[in-house]
Amino acid sequence: MCEIDKAVSIRNTKNAIKFMTQLYTEISHLIAAIDGQMKDHDLKFVYGFTGGGVENISIDSSKSRSQPEQWLYKKMSMFFVEEKFTKIKSALEEKKKTKRTETKFIDGLKIIYIRFVLDGDGVSEEPIIYCSVFYDINPGEAEWIKCFENIMSSLDRYDFLSEEKPYKFNNISFNNIIYKVNMYEISSAEDVMKKVVIPIVEKYNSV
Repeated sequence: MCEIDKAVSIRNTKNAIKFMTQLYTEISHLIAAIDGQMKDHDLKFVYGFTGGGVENISIDSSKSRSQPEQWLYKKMSMFFVEEKFTKIKSALEEKKKTKRTETKFIDGLKIIYIRFVLDGDGVSEEPIIYCSVFYDINPGEAEWIKCFENIMSSLDRYDFLSEEKPYKFNNISFNNIIYKVNMYEISSAEDVMKKVVIPIVEKYNSV
């Protein structure tokens, strides 16, 4: 190992962590804005969550969006589903502290999947928000896949959802319509509506 200036390294480490925490905090506010506008939509979209609570995001494993200092990842995702396609299971039913959704693979199921990518996965310069519509979803015959929530962690491990084409992995297959926007083009609630919610719902309604 080369020699290091301990004082400089300590300062740089603290500055890096402070910057990343600030970045993730800003993204958490964007997630909350998207969530609020999707809930208010006429189609009654529900924020999908896997058992850790309605405010979870997915980063290989669930992390709370209210504690961004825990994240420190390059990508994070969430999904929305129409209320008619999912069941919200209460904490009492689950014997857990929080509720969760359970989205079975029924005919007509469509999912809005939103992934924030800070680096990699098709990002050359500016961070990108990939907004996808999954349809014709086939879970295959794997016994562990009972609902869409079961595959979220698998989706998050792959850097492949940046193209509009049919996908198949781990016996799961689906078609994908995609819309993407540069993350730093969004700076207001109006931008969230015009550049995220309206375009992706239009694509959702097109299939």
